[in-house]
Amino acid sequence: MVGIVQYFSGDDNHGHRCGYCQGSFSNFCNGMWAYVLSPQNYQDLIDRGWRRSGKYCYKPSMKKTCCPQYTIRCNALSFKPSKSQKKVLKRVHRFLLNGRKELDEEGPIAVRDPGNSRVFSGESNTGDYGDCRGIDEPDMSGRGAGRINDKIRPDAEISDNRITEEPSFINHFQQNLPASSIQSKMDDTSATIASVKQGPSLKKKEWRKRKWAEKRKAANLPIEVGTTHSKNREKTLDEWLTLPHGKHKLDIRLVRTAPYGSEAKASEDASHGVYTLYQRKIHNYTEEKCRKSEWKQFLVDSPLLPIRGTPLGSFHHQYWLDGRLIAVGVLDILPSCISSVYFYYDPEFSFLSLGTFSSLCEIKLARDLNQQLATLKYYYMGFYIHNCAKMRYKGRLPNSELLCPEAYTWQPIARCIPLLEANKYSRLESNENLKDVLKPSKITQTSILHDKTGMTLIQYLRQKNVEENELDEIKEYCELVGSELMEELYLLREPSE
Repeated sequence: MVGIVQYFSGDDNHGHRCGYCQGSFSNFCNGMWAYVLSPQNYQDLIDRGWRRSGKYCYKPSMKKTCCPQYTIRCNALSFKPSKSQKKVLKRVHRFLLNGRKELDEEGPIAVRDPGNSRVFSGESNTGDYGDCRGIDEPDMSGRGAGRINDKIRPDAEISDNRITEEPSFINHFQQNLPASSIQSKMDDTSATIASVKQGPSLKKKEWRKRKWAEKRKAANLPIEVGTTHSKNREKTLDEWLTLPHGKHKLDIRLVRTAPYGSEAKASEDASHGVYTLYQRKIHNYTEEKCRKSEWKQFLVDSPLLPIRGTPLGSFHHQYWLDGRLIAVGVLDILPSCISSVYFYYDPEFSFLSLGTFSSLCEIKLARDLNQQLATLKYYYMGFYIHNCAKMRYKGRLPNSELLCPEAYTWQPIARCIPLLEANKYSRLESNENLKDVLKPSKITQTSILHDKTGMTLIQYLRQKNVEENELDEIKEYCELVGSELMEELYLLREPSE
């Protein structure tokens, strides 16, 4: 599978507005337009500090930008919900069981990683906290949940014109590659997470006693009032996300969005409607800024091509309450992780703390997918910004790790906090002798796409009289993506006149 990108060097003299500190021209980053990426390509990019918004990929200029953004992840396999997260889970359980709406007692709605909806208007990654959401906030505007099926089922068509809006030479180049290079067709994928069905009306205490007795009976354990083992045992995340039968029914569906199949199209209006409600209520967006075309470019379009027989690719994690869509998580499922891209919800249901809840569901999804793909172990939460108070919640997970921006190694966040308290930018790897192992020593084998033809940089230089500034730009690109990706991705250059 071939990847094709077009690089845009950052302007050292002109920054963009920062959505974190509101600085007017203080946000600096490098970016590239990704026409096509394999899931592994993008995994390798985010492990070097890149992140995508639609098809635009960007990497903060860490030493220069006002608010350095460190990639953060947690180990999904060893994750245990905190006390505050359990409170959110209990609140959702009570609502599904008896319809009780409980106000969030611990504070205002929290947000997730800054959204990047403005990246297309020339303001780069300067969103206003559009996709921030809670992993361990006392009370986040959370995300929805349910029990996740063991397998993702293919059930809808995938068209073979994924890149119909790209320049014609991209299609020409791909069509002349070996058939094995690009998967033009595969089954659309979706997964329905076990729903909560209507059950008999029971008082909460009676319901708990009955469920406790049923569990002990199923496990061939004595049903005695004095038995305390069940109470003393800590619930697993899987058990917390097994929702009760009650007044409301919650379905969670994993809908593939790239390529954009029939299931995604069927829920398009509902999903865009929730997005509009969220942006207008939470971020005071105008109707014009919530156009469907903007939503698609920001949260539907993706450069990731799926791989037949795997769950990898870009998805919308949809939360349906009694047949009504109330929240959507935008996810990338990659070889080593689930990467959270964005999340939006109907503000009417903010009392459910859907941000926290859905994050827990995504961690659960990563654990389930690990049964199919052993390398998938992590949950990537986007960026961590220590000098942004609304981001601090991400650092409360004891097993969270930050990516060192120099050595590109993962470091426990507890070790990083003192460094970031002292300086907003810091090398996080303690071993000063450990360098970036993927820093290119030479760039002559960089893959170039020029005049519809793939070639190495050395071949390109023989064909074209390259000016010094173009060569400097190619060198910069190679250092940012690393020695492996510079050969795996085709860097698009301007056609000859």
